[in-house]
Formats: sequence, structure tokens, C-alpha cells
Amino acid sequence: MTSLSPVSGPAASRVAVLIDGDNIPQSFRPEIDRHAREMGRVVSGQVFGDIALHSDWAKEAGEKTERPILALVKELIRTKGDATGLEIVRLNSLHGTIGFRASQTPEKQWRAWLRARPDHFELDPKGPESRVRLVASASATAPNAARSGP
Repeated sequence: MTSLSPVSGPAASRVAVLIDGDNIPQSFRPEIDRHAREMGRVVSGQVFGDIALHSDWAKEAGEKTERPILALVKELIRTKGDATGLEIVRLNSLHGTIGFRASQTPEKQWRAWLRARPDHFELDPKGPESRVRLVASASATAPNAARSGP
């Protein structure tokens, strides 16, 4: 690994960390972070590479991308689906909209990814026309349950 010297002056205050994840193992992350902090304030950090090939980086990426992907998939179901939901197979063709493929997740398939999130999604039985729907949140159904009494 190349060693960099701390920079003096105003340029030392902001540091961007760009890591080649195809050639640097995730185990080096603490050392890279330490060196970056010695150089100044870290304002950006990105790992580049094919996370499908590097399980060590995939876990870190998954932790950081779960919420945005979850929000995007929910929005697609709302906007591209209908009252019966969205065909699960359509998620494959919408990867350009999402900017993410199921193969980049630990589950490797949309059905498995959706099934692993039962608090958010309800799925039809497996089949070519199987659909996914959003689960109504507990907070949205609670007022109705409270009003159901006499």
C-alpha cells in the first residue's frame, strides 16, 4: 500500500477516501480510515468494485444501502404497481430505475430479498405472475383498530 504524507495548510482540512475494492481487502479499512483522519477531516468515503465478487465489502455496502434501496423498491411498488401490487419479475426490468440489482444483495434474488422483509412486503405464492404488495404499517392500522369498538 502506498503511504501518503499529511498535507499542511488549508488543503489538509478536507479528505476524500476512494478505495479500489477489487484490489484492497476490507480488512484494510481501519488502517485506511486512520491514515485519512491523520491527513484531515474525511468528507467523503467510497469503495469502488464489484461487490457481488467481494463478500467482505458487500456486507459493508449492504448496511449502507439497505434504507435507500428499501425506499426505492417501496416507491416503485406504489408508482408502477396497481391495487393488486407489482409483479415481482418487473423488479428485474426496473433495475435501471433502482440502480441496483438483486444479485448485489446477500439474498441474490428479488423474491428472497422481499421475503426477508416481512414487515414491509407481502408476497403472492411463487409463480410467474406472483405479485408483491406493501404491508400497511402498524401505525396506519392502529387508529382503525381503536375505532372498531362500540
